Amino acid sequence: MGLSPGGRMHPGREHRAEKSVHLDRGADLSDDRKLMGAMHNVFVGKVIERIGNKEDIIPLTLYSVEVVMNIKGNLQGTMTVSKSGGYTNGVLYTLEDDTIFPGGNDNTFLQTGATYLFATRYNYNETQFWYHLIGLPNAVKLITQDANMSKTQLQALAEQEKRVNQLREAYPNEILYADDVQRNLTRNTFQSLSPEQQVRIKAEIERQKVQGNQ
Repeated sequence: MGLSPGGRMHPGREHRAEKSVHLDRGADLSDDRKLMGAMHNVFVGKVIERIGNKEDIIPLTLYSVEVVMNIKGNLQGTMTVSKSGGYTNGVLYTLEDDTIFPGGNDNTFLQTGATYLFATRYNYNETQFWYHLIGLPNAVKLITQDANMSKTQLQALAEQEKRVNQLREAYPNEILYADDVQRNLTRNTFQSLSPEQQVRIKAEIERQKVQGNQ
C-alpha cells in the first residue's frame, strides 16, 4: 500500500494540526463477494466507547464495540474495533479518502452509542487482538444513532437493513482474497462451515428475500 501524506489546518476549529493521508489499496473490493472474501468478520455492533489508539502507518483509534449480530464469523460480547485515523502528539491523522466519515477532524471518529455494520479484518500482536474496520464505503453502514435501543431492538432493525442483507447474500458466494489463501490467513470462510451451518445461513437469506418481497 502506498501512502502520500499532506497537511492542513481548519480555520474556525480548535487549532490542532491535521494531516491527511492517501491510502492506495491493493485490492478492488467494490464487489461484495470479494469484500466478504477479504474480510474475516462482518457484524453489526454498537459502539460503547473510544478506548485508546495504536500506532500504525497512520494512528488507529480503538473502540469498544458490543456485538449485536454476526454476518460472517461468530463473535460474542464486546470486541475491540480499530479505525484508521487518530491523534499522535496533538496531530490528527485522517485518510484523505475516508469514506466512512468524510470531512475529517470532528467527523473522523465513530460515534459513541451508535450502531454500525462493520466489515473487518482480524489483527493481533503479542499482547492483544482487535478487528480493523477498512475505510471503504461498502464496508460500513450506520444503522442507528439511537443509543437507547435494546439489543433485541437493534437486532430487529439490522434484520431490515438492506446493506446487511446484501452482505449476507454475498457470503455463500464469497471470493477469497488470494494473498490470504496463499498465506493461510483466511478466517470464517463459508466453505469452512459445517453443512448444517451453510443450510441455516442460506435458509435465512431466503427468508429475508421473501420478507423483502412482501
